[in-house]
Amino acid sequence: PEGDHEAFGNLYRNFADAILARREGKRTDEDFPTAVDGARTMAFIEAALESNAAGARWVRVKDHTH
Repeated sequence: PEGDHEAFGNLYRNFADAILARREGKRTDEDFPTAVDGARTMAFIEAALESNAAGARWVRVKDHTH
């Protein structure tokens, strides 16, 4: 779809800018998904699969970030 290339380009640019800033000892706002964001997303997907397997009952999303 339209915009995909630009969206990923922005993510990669922001990530590269953050790497360069850290090398120079500067702080930046992280304007891209982090490993913690990925862990939370995977925990949500695991809970959705568990809920489905249990007949669509509510389940707690586990926090794997600690």
